[in-house]
Amino acid sequence: MKQGKMTREEILQKLDDTDARIHELEALHQRLQESEERYRNFIDSINESCYETDLEGRFTFANARLLRETGLSREEILGRPFSAMVLPEEAKKVNRAYRKAFRTGTPVINLLYKYLTKKGDVRVAENTGYIIKDADGNPVGYRGILRDVTDREQKIKDLERYKDFVENVEEACFEVDLRGRYQNFNEALCRLTERDREEMFQADHREFLTPEMSQKIYKMYNEVYRTGKPAPLLEYDLVTKKGEIRHVNASVSLIRDEDGKPVGFQGITRDVTERRNREAELDRYKNFVDNIDDACSEYDLAGRFTFFNDAFCRLSGYSGKEIEQINWRGLAKPESIKWIFETHNKINETGENLHGFVHEIIRKDGTSLYIEVALHVIKNDKGEPVGFRSISRDITEKKKKEEDLEKYRVFFENIEDSIFELDLRGRFTLFNQATCRNLEYSAEELKTLSYRDRAATPEIADKGFKLYVDVYRNGNPTKVYGYKTVTKSGRVIYYDISISLVRDAAGNPMGFRCVSRDITDRKRLEEEQEQLKE
Repeated sequence: MKQGKMTREEILQKLDDTDARIHELEALHQRLQESEERYRNFIDSINESCYETDLEGRFTFANARLLRETGLSREEILGRPFSAMVLPEEAKKVNRAYRKAFRTGTPVINLLYKYLTKKGDVRVAENTGYIIKDADGNPVGYRGILRDVTDREQKIKDLERYKDFVENVEEACFEVDLRGRYQNFNEALCRLTERDREEMFQADHREFLTPEMSQKIYKMYNEVYRTGKPAPLLEYDLVTKKGEIRHVNASVSLIRDEDGKPVGFQGITRDVTERRNREAELDRYKNFVDNIDDACSEYDLAGRFTFFNDAFCRLSGYSGKEIEQINWRGLAKPESIKWIFETHNKINETGENLHGFVHEIIRKDGTSLYIEVALHVIKNDKGEPVGFRSISRDITEKKKKEEDLEKYRVFFENIEDSIFELDLRGRFTLFNQATCRNLEYSAEELKTLSYRDRAATPEIADKGFKLYVDVYRNGNPTKVYGYKTVTKSGRVIYYDISISLVRDAAGNPMGFRCVSRDITDRKRLEEEQEQLKE
C-alpha cells in the first residue's frame, strides 16, 4: 500500500464521522428551526407590535400584532415606508427622533405619535426603537416595539380634562380623611380659606369653623358616615385665615376603598356670601315694599299689571287675581282716561320721571279716592320702554283737608278784620291783607317792623307793651275796646282787639294771636254825637 492512501477502515471511519456530523448538523438545524419557531410564535403572540426596517425606513419585518393593529397584510406592509403610516404633522417628529438615534447610537424611548390604520382610523402609538448593526458594527436598519396606547392616552386626556375642570372651577373641591385632614383639594379652596397648599395639608377642617358650626358639621358628616348617603346642600359659616366670615354651602359624599370600607369624605363647597348678602338685601326691599302703606305696581305698555303689592290691593279694593285681569284703565274715572293716557305717553317719549301726579280712581266698591303718583318708565336692556312703575298714595283725606284749609285761607284773606300773629319780640309772623290795608304797610314792611317801630309815641308803645305782658303773665285771652294806634301815614285809628297767647307743642309761650276791627269811624261818630249832646 502506498503512503498516504487511506485504508478501507479509515474510509469507513471517515464516512461514519461525516454521517455523524451530518446528523449533528441536522439536529442543530432542527433546534434552530424550533428555536426560530418559538421566537416567531413569541413575537407573534405578544401584545406589542414588533417591526424591523432598513435604513430608508421600509419595513423588512412585522409581527402579527402589528398587522392586526394596522389592518395591513404581510405583503402590504413589507417594503412599505414607515412614514406612510404616520400622520403628516407627526412625520417630522418621528424622523427627527430616528435621525438622532442614527447619529448618536442611543435608542428612541417611548416616542408618542399618531398613525393611520388601513381603515383610516387615527391611533396613538408609543414607540421604542433601536439601531440594527451587521457583524462589522455598521448600522443596517432599525428594530422597534410599538404599543397602541390610544385608550390610555384618551383616558389620560379625559383625566387631564377632569383635573383642569376641578382646578379651574370657582367651587372648592376637597377630600378629607375620617379625621378631617385634607388629602386633596383644588386652588379654589385655598382662595376661599385664604391659605396656601402647605397650610391646607397641615390644617383640620374644624379650624375653619366656629364652635357652633363645628358641631353642626360633625352631625352632618356623621350622618353621611352612618348611612352612606350623600348629604344635601348644607349652608354654614366658614372663617377665613383673616377672620372674615364667609357663607358657604357644601355637598358631601363618602369615600370607600376597594373593599368598600369608608376611608374619608369628598365634597364641593361653594361661596354664597355675595348671594346671601344679595338675597338679604332683596328680602329687605321685598319686606319694605310688602309692608309700606304706599301702593306699588308695575304694568306693561298695554296697561296690564305685572306686579303689585298688598297695599295696592287694599287701595283698589281688588284681590290679586282680579288685578291680574284688569289694567289701569279699569281703575280710572272715564273722564280722566284720556288725560292719564296723554301723561303716560309724554313721559314715555321723554323718558323723564313724574312726581306728584294726582288723579282720582274708582275702587271696586264704587267709592272714589284721590291718589298722588310717582311714575317711572321701565326700560329693557336695550334702553327701550317696556312699561311703567308707579308708587301711589291715598291723599283723599289730605285733599279734603287742603280743600278745607283753602276755605280758611280764602276766609282769612278776604275778611275785613285784621288777623295777625306776633312773636314774643312783637314782630309779625302771620297777617292777612286787611292788616296791611288798615296799617297802610306793605307785607314786606310788616315783616321787618317790631311793635315799637310802628308805635307813634312812647305812650302808645308802653300801653301796648303792658297789654301784651299781662296776657303773657296770666295766659288768659283779653279784649280791649277803642285801642288807639297810628298808621304809616300818621293817621290815628281806633280798633277793638282780642289777644290770646300762642304756645308751642310743649306748652311754652311763643307769641300772640290777635283779631282787630277798625272802629275809627264809629269812634268819631260817637265823639260827634257827644259834642252835639253837650
